[in-house]
Amino acid sequence: MTRIALYRRQARLRLRREEGTVLIPVLAVIVSCSLIVSALMALSQLGTSGMAAHTRLQKSAYLCEGALNRVQWLVAADRATSPGTSLLYFDYADYEYERFPADGAEHVMDYHGIPVKFVITDAAAGLDFSRLYCRTTVRRLAADPSADSEYLDQVEQFSELLSDYVDSDDTIAEDGMESADYEDSGRRPLPRNGELQYREELFWIPGFTDLFPPDRGGRLSSVRVIPPNSMISTGSSGQGQGGGSSSSNSLFTQNPNLFGAGDFYLRYVCKLEEDELAQVREAILLYQTERVPLQDSIEGTLFTKLLNNLNWSQGQTVTVVVDPAAAGSGPSKRLAATWTVSDSAAGPTDGVVRYLEWMFF
Repeated sequence: MTRIALYRRQARLRLRREEGTVLIPVLAVIVSCSLIVSALMALSQLGTSGMAAHTRLQKSAYLCEGALNRVQWLVAADRATSPGTSLLYFDYADYEYERFPADGAEHVMDYHGIPVKFVITDAAAGLDFSRLYCRTTVRRLAADPSADSEYLDQVEQFSELLSDYVDSDDTIAEDGMESADYEDSGRRPLPRNGELQYREELFWIPGFTDLFPPDRGGRLSSVRVIPPNSMISTGSSGQGQGGGSSSSNSLFTQNPNLFGAGDFYLRYVCKLEEDELAQVREAILLYQTERVPLQDSIEGTLFTKLLNNLNWSQGQTVTVVVDPAAAGSGPSKRLAATWTVSDSAAGPTDGVVRYLEWMFF
């Protein structure tokens, strides 16, 4: 091989090596650009997904508020059209138009082409933990004849925790907690050292939800609403939960109706046995889902027990839960509202619903 040919060969080899060296950064740039594009696409999809969820939440909130506004008028119009309606022998089949009593039955409205479910209940429902009746409620829980020892131990512990929560001294009960204990558990500035201002404070007392779990919406529907003072005023009157001489909660003074009375109330106050309680629950389910009148599914003796210990007239204060979730899948909001119904078809008594509870799903 001549020297010239050798030089040419060496030059070609050097050129090939240089070409490979140049190719490496080019490939690195291509890979980096691909990663950047992939990251941008992922961020875009994430943003789109987040925006879609936010949009659904906002849409369901508007649906809740709009539907609730319509329900206010439906309830007020129902009261004005059929005043003094008793739930004792109420039968939906007796009416050619839809009725809206506070009986817990599910209704569906067409709200601008979107089906929205709503349920109307009497606000005077559930156990009363307001100031005047709190201790009596706890005593009744401890005296439940059907309770086992484990349940009674839980009630006793809850009683001491609740007592320390509302009393103004720093004396700690055997199973209670005072400010130092709440601070150690990261719950400063609890306890309140005063009467409960609203129902949801019970969430802060350890062990309460073991006794009374929240419902599927996260609400303590087994406990009577305790709205802040002067938020809701009613003209209702009655003898308080269980037939006492005065109400524990001046806002909701009537006894609960059958649809708002919990199992404990039916056992303790109405003196129902377990088989009778099961029959009543089945009758309520048939009434609320298939509109079967109560008197058609509850036998006479049992009906008499209920008749003498429950309130069958509708209270002036109602709670409505609006659920637009039927409009589709995905995240949504639901709304519970409590207000005093006007005596005329004019919505709330003062035109304002002040007590609202939002639920996120």
